Amino acid sequence: MLLVLTALIGLPLLTSGEGWSAWTVQSHVDGSATVRIRDLREAAGLERRLSEAGVAAHVTFAPEGKRCANGTGPSDVDQAAISVSFAEDAIVIHIGRFGDGSRLALVAFLLVGGGVEVDAAVVPRERPRCALRPL
Repeated sequence: MLLVLTALIGLPLLTSGEGWSAWTVQSHVDGSATVRIRDLREAAGLERRLSEAGVAAHVTFAPEGKRCANGTGPSDVDQAAISVSFAEDAIVIHIGRFGDGSRLALVAFLLVGGGVEVDAAVVPRERPRCALRPL
């Protein structure tokens, strides 16, 4: 089954409070992980931390007015290993185990006028990273 995961929240912008990191990654003994994103910054650092937790990933935080070019984002790909929920202060992404031939594609877009859209899916490793283009 192919599904697209798009979640919308109405926060004008996720911001870090004192003592908070932009995001955290928690590994679980079953091989799954939980990511909490509080601020859309340091995508490369989140990608490295996910790798350390055993999750191969491409992470993109897209500025307002940008989207992934056709064929480069997580849309239209099976995402059964992922669920997204929202806490008061964060986007919470639960990542289940998935095969070695795959990786997590995670893209968070700032929306014009406020809010955040999240697309996440397990994609084949050879699928290109999100290439940003203007809307």
